[in-house]
Amino acid sequence: MIKLKVEWDNKSLRFVQVRYTDVLGKFLARYLSMPADIEGFFRDGIGLDGSSVRGFAHIDDSDLLLLPDRTTARTVPVSKHRMIGTVIADVYKGFAQGRLNTDPRYASHRMQGILKRKICSVSLDRKLNALSWMT
Repeated sequence: MIKLKVEWDNKSLRFVQVRYTDVLGKFLARYLSMPADIEGFFRDGIGLDGSSVRGFAHIDDSDLLLLPDRTTARTVPVSKHRMIGTVIADVYKGFAQGRLNTDPRYASHRMQGILKRKICSVSLDRKLNALSWMT
């Protein structure tokens, strides 16, 4: 956490890209000016209109919240003297209603939990690009 704070306190960092995935797994992003309160940004997240994302929410229930996952925060150079912060967010229903069931990251987290409970281990071999299951 200290490394993240030092890294994001860089004076050349002016924007943050908050990334999330739609139902089909495509990365989408919201861009915002560098928050003055970085800790508040990670604690409170930012709002999202879920009806504008295919498969996320109906217009009458579209208040969503993007909560950045601190472990995915990185800085990315966009030019010789400019950097942006980038972070992947989890999608929550508005008004403290919990995680959004159609968020692919949430589906992945749930599946990992199921596999852990069943005492299975899943690993991805990057060379073969295949799943191997061990019980």
